[in-house]
Amino acid sequence: MGKVAVVVGGSLGDEGKGKVTAYVLERYNVGHEVLCIRSSGGTNTGATVWRRKGAEDWVKIQIHMLPVGVFLPGGKHGYIGNGVYLNLDILEEELKLMHQVADGHPLNKVFISKYAHVVTKQCLEEDARKEAKQKLGSTKNGVSVAAGKKYRYEGTTLEKFLSKPGSGHIKTVFDTFYVEVVDPYEFFTEIVEPEDWNIVIEGTQGVNLDVNHGNYPYVSSGSFSTYGLLDGVGYALSPDEVYMCLKAYNSYFGPMRMKSDFDDDEFRQFAGEYGTTTGRPRNLSWLDTADVRRAAQLIQPTHLVVNHFDSLNWFAENGREWRLWVDGEMSMGFSDKAWVNSKLTRQGAMFLDALKDAAKVRKIFIGTGPKSSDIIEYR
Repeated sequence: MGKVAVVVGGSLGDEGKGKVTAYVLERYNVGHEVLCIRSSGGTNTGATVWRRKGAEDWVKIQIHMLPVGVFLPGGKHGYIGNGVYLNLDILEEELKLMHQVADGHPLNKVFISKYAHVVTKQCLEEDARKEAKQKLGSTKNGVSVAAGKKYRYEGTTLEKFLSKPGSGHIKTVFDTFYVEVVDPYEFFTEIVEPEDWNIVIEGTQGVNLDVNHGNYPYVSSGSFSTYGLLDGVGYALSPDEVYMCLKAYNSYFGPMRMKSDFDDDEFRQFAGEYGTTTGRPRNLSWLDTADVRRAAQLIQPTHLVVNHFDSLNWFAENGREWRLWVDGEMSMGFSDKAWVNSKLTRQGAMFLDALKDAAKVRKIFIGTGPKSSDIIEYR
């Protein structure tokens, strides 16, 4: 029987979901066909994945539209679901990149739901005007405008777009890169049979940016909890595993501020805390077990992954404390390193145990570098 996994952002985005998706795909790429699904968001969110090139070399790939799985070797096909907002120009660029990194190997196949909505030029222009007035921290990628049109019954589905004059170019692009536009029901009953395939749903954003559950109006245009991501597929799937992703601290954009914020330009430079999509410097805050507990209730995780865990060492190396807030209070400060010689320190273990208790998960993993091979099971 095939398995279904969902990779979910447990905070404000930028939790390393692309890396975790690649990790799960590698585990799932045994004995079954593999499908990587993108079911939410648009080019307002970005992912970074590393593809192995030869025995020693790796290629860093930053993407905004396609599922990360199609950039990995080994026949990992991709599907873009109903809940995604398509920027067709960026999609074309990434299809070309997919061809480039394949380096002579067969291309992974890409399928797109005909019900996904298209971000038009008008959406981009309107989003830029709106952000100039409201200043909510929009990436100005047109997603919020396209979402508004969708729910006002004024949107443009991919099926509708392709039926219009002037769509010949993107049709040619789809033909060139073996992209197939599909009806979700027919796709999952006639092409992909979930009981025979391993499926990984790659989340975008994070639950604290969910339009239904986040700090409104400082949210994004979608639902990013486990069940929101499942809904965006366009076909009912039941998850066997749910990976909740965090960083060892929070980073985020926009005018919103959090009680556990800290500002440290030196650490921001060290950790590369600038947006994949925008290049803007990110705001920084410490994790809070109260937030982790609330996010876990929305996500219902089986696994917790804490990325950038090794970055905590920077604070000890520079004579500063790193922190974990507990139930809304700044009550845990750490002065030692979290990770030494590929082993947890006592303070690193205390930090992870507090997060594991808050999330109520069976297993916890730590990310100690940018690649999927840098993910290590703790317990």
